[in-house]
Amino acid sequence: MDTALLLLAVLALFFVSGYGPVVWLADRDVRLNRALLVPVVGFAYFLCATHALAAIGLVGSAISWAVIPLLLAPAVTAARHRWIGAAAWREAAPVFLLGIICVIASNWPLLLSGYRSYMGYSNQDAAFNSAIFSNLLDHPYAVNPSGFAQYWPSPKPGVIFGGSYFAVWLATIFHLDILYLHQIVTGPLAFLAPLGAYLLARSAFGATRRQALFATFAVAGASQLVFTVCLQSLGSISLTAMLPALLACWNEAARSGRPRLLVLASLAAAGTVFAYYASLPILAAMCAASLFAAVWQRFLPFKKAVLAGLAAIVLFFAVAPPIAFDMARKSLLESGSSRLQASLDGSEILLTFAFALTEWFLPFFWGLGYPQWSPAFYVKFSPLLALTYFVGLALCVFAAYALWAARRRRDISLLPFCLQLVLMLAGLFLFELKNNGYGVFKMAAWWSVPFWVAASMGLLMAVASLKRNLWLSTPLVILGVLGLVWNWQQGAWLAIRSVYGSALTVSGSYRLNDFVELRQIARFVPPQDKLLVVIDERIVQDWVLLPLHRFNLAVNPVLIISGGPDDPPPYYIREPALRQWDTAKWILTFRSPQIRSRLHDTPPVWENGRFRLYRRDQVTNLIAFGEGWYPRERMPNSPLPWQHDFRWLRKQAELMVLFGDGSPFRLQGWLVPNPAIVTPTLLRWITPTQTHPLFEAPPGGALERSPVFRAHGALTTLKLESDFMPPPPARGLGILRRWVPVDGRRLTVAFSRPSLLDAANLQPDHPVTPPQSYQFPLRLAADPTLLAGFYSDGWIGPRARATLTACGTNPIFELDGHLRGDAKFPMPFPWTVTVNGQPISADLHQPGDFHLTVPAPSKSEQCGPVIVEFQSETIRSAPKGANDPRPLAVRITAIKVKQPTADTPANRR
Repeated sequence: MDTALLLLAVLALFFVSGYGPVVWLADRDVRLNRALLVPVVGFAYFLCATHALAAIGLVGSAISWAVIPLLLAPAVTAARHRWIGAAAWREAAPVFLLGIICVIASNWPLLLSGYRSYMGYSNQDAAFNSAIFSNLLDHPYAVNPSGFAQYWPSPKPGVIFGGSYFAVWLATIFHLDILYLHQIVTGPLAFLAPLGAYLLARSAFGATRRQALFATFAVAGASQLVFTVCLQSLGSISLTAMLPALLACWNEAARSGRPRLLVLASLAAAGTVFAYYASLPILAAMCAASLFAAVWQRFLPFKKAVLAGLAAIVLFFAVAPPIAFDMARKSLLESGSSRLQASLDGSEILLTFAFALTEWFLPFFWGLGYPQWSPAFYVKFSPLLALTYFVGLALCVFAAYALWAARRRRDISLLPFCLQLVLMLAGLFLFELKNNGYGVFKMAAWWSVPFWVAASMGLLMAVASLKRNLWLSTPLVILGVLGLVWNWQQGAWLAIRSVYGSALTVSGSYRLNDFVELRQIARFVPPQDKLLVVIDERIVQDWVLLPLHRFNLAVNPVLIISGGPDDPPPYYIREPALRQWDTAKWILTFRSPQIRSRLHDTPPVWENGRFRLYRRDQVTNLIAFGEGWYPRERMPNSPLPWQHDFRWLRKQAELMVLFGDGSPFRLQGWLVPNPAIVTPTLLRWITPTQTHPLFEAPPGGALERSPVFRAHGALTTLKLESDFMPPPPARGLGILRRWVPVDGRRLTVAFSRPSLLDAANLQPDHPVTPPQSYQFPLRLAADPTLLAGFYSDGWIGPRARATLTACGTNPIFELDGHLRGDAKFPMPFPWTVTVNGQPISADLHQPGDFHLTVPAPSKSEQCGPVIVEFQSETIRSAPKGANDPRPLAVRITAIKVKQPTADTPANRR
């Protein structure tokens, strides 16, 4: 119940804040319903008022009380001298009801779980925003505790986006913990979208009340609203919800030319920018397009349009000059920043939803469905997906028809709509060019409400034009209903997954309380003591730092958002975070880490359901995954034990061992059975003292035994390199006739949790004694440290290695095999054989069977290793149409080392 009351408190704040500005600035004869304008303008006015107070240096708690007179004075004076008529409230009542329905549809998971537990999809931006909220409560704008920027993006003015001061106001007035309030601020914004849809339909399309209600009804069930609210995307939902109302306000202001209405539209635009700095270029383009269209259609003189645009700019900068200038500077910087360039030109797209959007980008582009996250939802092209495409194409046709019909009445400033369409098409082209769905995702989300308004109006217009042909209009109505039902079903499923399992983040069943409870460790950790955070999962690490960001922190590993060692870290500053971390007296880590306790059976100092706090002297051999790994994945129902908890390797990755005492440990991993990987994958372990030999395994094979490592000192870093990174697996998308990645990650090797083995249970530290011969095909799994690079039937990849044992003096090495030779595989085929590093000069380039016998380079009477390596300069693909897709060129049937006899020739074919 307290969650519902807080949501209603935010909605009430919208009405109280907006009543005065609307009554004073919007005349009674304006075509926009003033009652519906009240909460929309209230959201913007509250943010303008609070940011104006922040510009003079007040802290958040003082702003929360000081803003109350600024909100009440216009409302009280307006109520005494002016008012909104009862007819406007009656017209607005069903729209308000649809807005409440939209809030419930988007926030029922929050109402079910409670605001102290619900995390939605655990967006790491929400963790950052909540830390900013906490700082704003008792610090001036953009002034933060020392050390904050070591682990978070530097919170300069303009970086802080979203309705920060709504959370600060609630925390101050109702004495609440501000870390719980992010979703309470995000959720009510869904109320504004249906209101804007109604205003836009009435203003831009000249819709009747019933027609506008139909468009509002469609928007209230739009899955993008549910998606953005569940995702806790505070900035994006601000623009998505406000954009339709802003288009309507600017359309009416530009057509009428009334100064007060232009001020009202400018106020709404300024508040939206303060809610989300990235909306500045979009809103500037929309406002300019409205003014230009009004001049073009001769509703507004050119001189008056220029003055109106300048007035809007002056109003925005007059509210909070330093904040406004920094927002403008930040928006211009990010449009050409290395962050954007890295997301477009990187070898991998780092945002998971960009790949999901690749599969479903057109339905989402049309306003149907939402990006799918779980790999289980990557489906082949199906009749259901074809139906979705068909419905979406039909909606596009209806939207175009509505715009054309409105143009004929000269009742709409079409230019903003056309500009939005151009931006969306540019984003789609960028996706096609760069294979990156991020821009398309943003534009589709922001444009979804105006699109649904246009599509709904087009459908109604088409039905009205066919009223004499009922048999033709009925399919159109059915098509519209199918679109609405599909959207509602997608939104409901998204909300269900946000409660009962998260596909976006590894946080899974974590709840907000699991993180906020970390504040309790202040009872044990003195302020001057350094606390080391060892959380090796990026999103969980961000949420852990949320309640701890004012502690004397050190973090290892410091996880960044970049895709690999070649990408620059765009947000985190690694070196300061690592400085003096080894002096930490306390260690916070997962509840079930890979820890060997030096003090046996000693309980942790503090623990909750997810985390534990240890003293430094309680911990040895704490293992953590560093950079270069994909997030942890869990498949608890998988029949393969390693899939219960594992993560995929990038090209190069780190494994960190903290406070090592010399105990041995191993890793266990599996090669992904990827059809695109037809050759063995080569892995290299790099320790601080040496580089271990390559380890190889065929596709789908297990790395059953890794080298034994021993860590000493405060930090030991191991690096794992993969010499082969396959292209992302792709599939053909029939309508587009192109190949798109199902999963854009380059998945080669998956690793389960590293194992810590006691000396009593560890196998001998020395290598296993290799055999003196190998016979192919292999009947038993070979040790990958002794035999690698071979398929089970003896064919080899581009590199292969076999380790045998030779005893006595002058041993003989024998090799039996077959070189492929046919019309489609021309010879000679360049490949080499080396024995203990010495190349064999025999002629091995003729097709057919061969038998090679040479002295092995060993003269010791004791047993020693003979390492035989095969390498090919190129590997030819199998003939087109062959049933075996492997690049088959060389097959080995037997490798032997034996003592020589008197008649053994030196070399025989």
